[in-house]
Amino acid sequence: MHSLRVITGVVKQQLRRECLSMRALVVAMLSLALLARIMVPVAQMARETGYGVTPAGPIFVFSAIYYTFLSVVMLLGVVLLFSGAPYLEASQTWYILRAGKCKWLIGQMIALIVLSIGYVLLWLVGSVAPFLGNMEWKMEWGTIWSTLAYTNAGSAYGNVLEVSANLIKQYRVADALWLSCALRIGVTLLIALTVFFGNLFFRAPIGTCAGFLLAFEDLYAINGGIGYWFYW
Repeated sequence: MHSLRVITGVVKQQLRRECLSMRALVVAMLSLALLARIMVPVAQMARETGYGVTPAGPIFVFSAIYYTFLSVVMLLGVVLLFSGAPYLEASQTWYILRAGKCKWLIGQMIALIVLSIGYVLLWLVGSVAPFLGNMEWKMEWGTIWSTLAYTNAGSAYGNVLEVSANLIKQYRVADALWLSCALRIGVTLLIALTVFFGNLFFRAPIGTCAGFLLAFEDLYAINGGIGYWFYW
């Protein structure tokens, strides 16, 4: 029970520290600004045509195949968010001495998992927020997403989001939503752990550099590189 309290204390301290950091604030603001730029044309199309928008937007944001800029920016945000890992500055010495290295490390890992999930949830909320005034809360693809997938009507509104017709044909909304979110959480956590352990073991920003390279995985895959195994 004492060990659990110590680990919980480490997690709370780390989450409080990171969530209130300038780095996290910058990442959150840039992410929401980018999502607004991507989603506002779709919202404008919905308002002008009079159709509601179902909450399928995050699926296309997380699974963009050819518009890899969006994926790369999201993952670069992960690298920036965790670039301070493993947080071994002087203020951490007291926590390590009190908790012990093993409990401190477990607490750090749990904090990384929570922050990774939170980051993906931020993008999920940012993908839905522009449609709140015209949202249809149905687990269906709906008229707007189907129109964008099968026609070029979105170009009149400046839409740049790739809406895959194959994805609509092969998946139900609920299945595509949980799968795309789960995979994004997995990729985010992979980069976070790479940065953390790379910086921890090498005492240099080796992990940050490796995470930076992983952030371009989708770009490698599309251009015939080594990244095909990473794709769904």
